[in-house]
Amino acid sequence: DDLDGWKLGAGMKTELSALDLKRGTPSFSGKTHLFQVGPRAEVAPPLQHFANGLNTQARAVVMPPFWNLIDYSDPAPLLDCLQSEVFDG
Repeated sequence: DDLDGWKLGAGMKTELSALDLKRGTPSFSGKTHLFQVGPRAEVAPPLQHFANGLNTQARAVVMPPFWNLIDYSDPAPLLDCLQSEVFDG
């Protein structure tokens, strides 16, 4: 009923429950980066399993979920991660 500690609404819960990441791994033409934004320092096992299927790494970015806040949330942790993984990597 929550996503990294944030309560899910009924609609979002229904949509997420309908996803089946084990059914088939999508294919992408370029390099794939997966970032888990939230309070946890370790990537959730289902996301890591999904990343393994894509032959990529998942990375946890510890910061408040900016999409669920009305107030300003400093995006620096995510921007730093994007810089090092996507542009410098």
